[in-house]
Amino acid sequence: FVILLLYFLFWRTSIQKSFPLLETCPADRAPFFQNIIQLKVFVLNVWGMPEILGSEDKFLRMEAIGKLVSKSEYDLYLLSELWLRSDHQIIKSWLPPGFFMTEVGDFSLPSCDGVFSPWDCSGLAIVSRFPFVETEFVPFDKTGDWQSLDGEFWAQKGAGRVRIELSRGFISDIFVTHTCASGSTYTNEYYRQNQAEQIS
Repeated sequence: FVILLLYFLFWRTSIQKSFPLLETCPADRAPFFQNIIQLKVFVLNVWGMPEILGSEDKFLRMEAIGKLVSKSEYDLYLLSELWLRSDHQIIKSWLPPGFFMTEVGDFSLPSCDGVFSPWDCSGLAIVSRFPFVETEFVPFDKTGDWQSLDGEFWAQKGAGRVRIELSRGFISDIFVTHTCASGSTYTNEYYRQNQAEQIS
């Protein structure tokens, strides 16, 4: 999906830029697929809930994710449930030269705790081979049922966006999001649907 989105955005830009060329020398047009840029994208829910709230082997997992990132086998890493600042820092410490990572505050409310709990945090992060031109966070309006034990209400999930320049003049927006979880005894369907509609 990301590759299709990038292709569409670039294709549309290319067509807009090529209109003068079509009028002056149509025989010199570039082949249709010449301007494709391929990206390798890795998407992962890191299960970064504090261990006191149920996750297991979290430190080992964050170290392993950091080592994976350090191999620079992908152009973009889209991460969710990276709730705590300390875990964010672990992964960031493994960044290979020339890579960039969003900060906790780029995709969270100013009230995000991220020290002891996911309170008001989105858990989202992006690691990129390309520098960020800009970042944006859109918090979900409806976050969950405050009476539920799933804790969704207390986090502040949403959608994160970074703008990157893949090559000179080729700007693209990359999105990462994480909607309400569903479990074996609950679905959060109402909230998931509402969140999907908000960012569609």
